[in-house]
Amino acid sequence: MINQLRHTCLLLLCFSVVSAKAQTVKVLDHFGKSLAYAHISYNVIGDSTPKGILTDLDGLAQIPNYNQNNVQLAISHLGYETIYDTLIYSDSKIYRMKQIYLSLNQMVVTAQYRTLYSSESVHSIRVIDQLTIESQAAVSLKDVLKFENNIRISQDNILGSGMSMQGISGQNVKILKDGVPIIGRLNGNIDLSQINLDDIERIEVVEGPLSVNYGTDALAGTINLISKKNKGNHSFLNSYYESVGQYNINFGAGIVKNKNSFNLSGGRNFFDGWSSSDNFTILPKPMLADSNRFKQWKPKEQFFSKFIYDKNLDNLDLKIFGEHFSEKITNRGYPRLPYFENAFDDFYYTWRNDFGVDLQTSVKKDQKLNVIIAYNDFRRIKNTYLKDLTNLQMELSKSDSDQDTTKFNMWMSRGVFSSSIDSLNFAYEIGYDIRQENAFGKRIESGFKTQGDYAVFASSELNFIKNFLLRPGIRYSYNTVYKSPVVPSINLKYSFPLDLSNWSSDLRLSYARGFRAPTLKELYFEFVDVNHNIVGNEQLKSEQSDNFNFDFKIQRIEDKYMNQLKFGAFYIGLYDMISLAQVDNTTQYSYINVGKYESFGVRASNEISRENLKMACGYSYIGRKNEIASVSSYNFVYSSELNARLNYTIDKVDTRFNIYYKYTGEMPIVTINENGDLSEGKVDDYHMLDITLQRLLWKNKINISMGAKNILNVQNILSAGSVSNVHSENSSTMPVSWGRTYFISLKLNFDW
Repeated sequence: MINQLRHTCLLLLCFSVVSAKAQTVKVLDHFGKSLAYAHISYNVIGDSTPKGILTDLDGLAQIPNYNQNNVQLAISHLGYETIYDTLIYSDSKIYRMKQIYLSLNQMVVTAQYRTLYSSESVHSIRVIDQLTIESQAAVSLKDVLKFENNIRISQDNILGSGMSMQGISGQNVKILKDGVPIIGRLNGNIDLSQINLDDIERIEVVEGPLSVNYGTDALAGTINLISKKNKGNHSFLNSYYESVGQYNINFGAGIVKNKNSFNLSGGRNFFDGWSSSDNFTILPKPMLADSNRFKQWKPKEQFFSKFIYDKNLDNLDLKIFGEHFSEKITNRGYPRLPYFENAFDDFYYTWRNDFGVDLQTSVKKDQKLNVIIAYNDFRRIKNTYLKDLTNLQMELSKSDSDQDTTKFNMWMSRGVFSSSIDSLNFAYEIGYDIRQENAFGKRIESGFKTQGDYAVFASSELNFIKNFLLRPGIRYSYNTVYKSPVVPSINLKYSFPLDLSNWSSDLRLSYARGFRAPTLKELYFEFVDVNHNIVGNEQLKSEQSDNFNFDFKIQRIEDKYMNQLKFGAFYIGLYDMISLAQVDNTTQYSYINVGKYESFGVRASNEISRENLKMACGYSYIGRKNEIASVSSYNFVYSSELNARLNYTIDKVDTRFNIYYKYTGEMPIVTINENGDLSEGKVDDYHMLDITLQRLLWKNKINISMGAKNILNVQNILSAGSVSNVHSENSSTMPVSWGRTYFISLKLNFDW
């Protein structure tokens, strides 16, 4: 018995010694960051039994070798070339995986039961990945969307950047960040230039309504920004300079300890303003108090910070986050007659504060629960001062219309339970969505109004027939202010079996009912003084739509070559559209339901990749018709868009060359004057072209980008026949960009 015990102890000792000599493998991505969940297949020479292991969040894997022999490895990961190597016994090694420049099968989460490949989704989802964001040197969401097809960007130098999608205005586009709605719409739009991309891993764009999943505003489409995940202990410092007078810097760090991770980041974006008459300067210079103090593009300063705590357990992921954003826009006025010794200056202040908890857990195998609780706070203050240009003293204007405070906040909670039953080819989800929104301000009736929306929704995926996926869904909600509609949807995906090798194709069809709830401003706005007479309308009905989408994709993948063709069409019939209009023959303006608006379009795109070369182009043709046009001979009015891009990577010197181009076609408009006479106008077409160059240095810890933006020097375009409103007179031009600029960006990334 004693001898047996001695032998057992000896074997355990030997095992522990050999185990201590297990080889360590670290896997990094193309940028030198830890690559989690890379699959390592290994085979100890002399042992015919293959084994496998996944890298952890730090990109590490321990490969035990009890035979003390060399090990044959095959390291694979989606989107990267497989690495084959023989690892010498008792050695440890770092592997850097080379990215395959094919934009296929990206992971998506928007409106999905679980994380899956975009090709598996019943929705047609466009993914703008981190590589694309960095190759464009994009600072804000506006920068990256301006080259996307079927999306038209608009610019207001006070209210910021807006957009339209599928011919529908931005107030019908839902913008989310990790599934949480971004609030604070001005004139119906979220200011895209306020949404920074420094902490964004990818952007998922879904054209067509997702009202079943996300409720109001998701009528024309949904844009979901996915934050970067902490993959280990790291720190970064990014700087950006643009010759127009843009100076940006941001920084951050992340720490992983046991199963806890902490991330903290912050930064400042500064723009000193621009007019076409400005001379080029590298650094801001003091200016004379003359007419040059007025800027077409207003000086802007932004500060932002973010904190994330993440707790990872076996079947539980708990994330607590907080985010702050502030912005100051300065609108300096012209010196006033007769002596030019003073001027009126406007200051616009914006604050956003977002806090929340995101809980994801696996109840059982293939059963998941996700609950989000969040609070969003938005404030915007306008102050007007009379400034003495001789001593720089300022006095607050006495006019009430010169001062304004707008405040919105929202509490929301969203919970989704999903389950997949593989044996029955059946999956489903059920969920709830609760929102409580409050509005404050002297231009809100009684100074305060609130609105609650309480919804339940459900959908299922049926895959009873091979290659055929059907997803019906429905949403029911109760709103405390207006009558909310029942919202159904049905999506179909069919994968065509092709007899040709390396070819595949997918067909997607969908019908969905969309809606947009009247905002608190549209319901309760009250602004009456000598120059304004605008009131809300508590009798407003929600906008509703019928949306039909068709998408067909065919692609060929062979070795390092890919060719992907996409064709699509859509129709949107929008009813009870909300618009600001003059009431009868009075001087009062109010929000009313004006009738039907229609949008119809076709689109096509082609993407080709061969090794390190990637080319893509797309075209869309969109028609629009409103009630004014329907009673005239104009009917549908059409506009076109064309975009293209080229990316080429030189691996030997870790350099990437990028070209981005978009043509935004002429858009006809139909207007009506105060006498009821119809006339036709147009918004001119224009071309945008950017060229960038990226270089990676010092084991990819340094990323340098440089290039030129708006090479064709587009600034303003003609807008003949535009309709004036209660806020502005007719304008013959519209701002597009601040002209040709040159930029350089330096990014430092460290894993430690």
